[in-house]
Amino acid sequence: MRRLTRSLVVLLPFASTCSTEPQPDLFSIQGAVAGSVLSTAQVPVGGAIVSATAQYPIPGGTVPVVDTALTDANGHFQLLLVSGNLPDTVATLTLHVAATGYTSRDTAGLQLRIARTLLPTDTTHVVITIAPSPPLYVADVTSSSIVIFAPGDTGNATPTATIFGKSTGLNGPCRLARDKAGNLYVSNFPAFTGSGGTITVYPAGATGNATPMSTIAGGNTGLNVPCGLAVDASGRLYVANDNGNSITVYPVGANGNVAPIMTIVGDSTGLSRPHDIALDATGRLYVVNYTQNIVVYAAGATGNASPIDTIAGANTGLSPTGIALDSMGRIYVANADFRLHPVIPTSITVYAAGATGNISPIATISGNRTVLDFPEGIALDDSGAIYVANSSTGITVYRAGTTGNAAPSAVINGLNTGLTHPVAVAF
Repeated sequence: MRRLTRSLVVLLPFASTCSTEPQPDLFSIQGAVAGSVLSTAQVPVGGAIVSATAQYPIPGGTVPVVDTALTDANGHFQLLLVSGNLPDTVATLTLHVAATGYTSRDTAGLQLRIARTLLPTDTTHVVITIAPSPPLYVADVTSSSIVIFAPGDTGNATPTATIFGKSTGLNGPCRLARDKAGNLYVSNFPAFTGSGGTITVYPAGATGNATPMSTIAGGNTGLNVPCGLAVDASGRLYVANDNGNSITVYPVGANGNVAPIMTIVGDSTGLSRPHDIALDATGRLYVVNYTQNIVVYAAGATGNASPIDTIAGANTGLSPTGIALDSMGRIYVANADFRLHPVIPTSITVYAAGATGNISPIATISGNRTVLDFPEGIALDDSGAIYVANSSTGITVYRAGTTGNAAPSAVINGLNTGLTHPVAVAF
């Protein structure tokens, strides 16, 4: 295995900034690329196959490519492509990288400067880093468990782990969220009918009859049948209280009978059974009012705050139960079926970033081929694939860009899965 002996210049796409630390949803491009065509290279690393295809429109024909691979200290795959000497130039890279058990990624139009490296040999290099795909976490309300699947699992798959047991504090889990450290947040219904409820938090890798690392519960918390969860960039936890018509926000590391640091509540808020929530990159908060509409609040909103946007009306196709956002700010909504709204079918509707008012979706997944059945939780993976928790048909998966009466690209369901009534998914 060939190893780099000196540091390489970090090359950034366009004018954006990033570090050399591998990110879960971005490529870390280091060094430089040479060659008019870097043909597909496949290298076994740690039992997986990492493949990369790169093209460079450089005059002079194809430069032979020598390839090798290495793994960094964090366990991220790196593929090193080495080619012959070329003069400094600028070109456009089109790249596809994939690995077994890892998220595939296509990157096009990256403007990178091709330059000689500081290596003693007269070669140029590119190091492409892809992070492992995270596992899929599923909340099962009937069994009061969290079922965990490996990336790429499909069919009647056996979970890699399950969080279940008396010590877990799980009770009818409604929604899930994860923070940057991989900690898992779970909202739990009250032990008895009425108000209350808990938020239990588990460290990354928790399994079995695991005791929570923290539990938010008690009269000071303002929790009242908590469901939707979101964690912002600073680690603050947002909770939608279905029975309390409120959004409560807790500081990093909150534990015990702790009062929220912010609460959105009051007649002006438009909250009515807030059931699920999502945060965009600017901190705006999107709230699903169960089977009714979507209301949006400015970053930092608190008190009796009015929404800055509302998505509602006959054109929207909404009967919402779950919500997720993609990296472009597009809004993905799971909608309940005819049992609640005779004129609104089971569907996944997608809205443009910034959508408001009585606006039509830009895409709708609906029809008998979709296998959707009372969808609740919804989440997107790094590739943009849509994962949906259905009451009886398990987890259905749709490729990015899917619309219409489309069959799922994958379904996780069957006796081995341990799923009885999945209501939430998260990565």
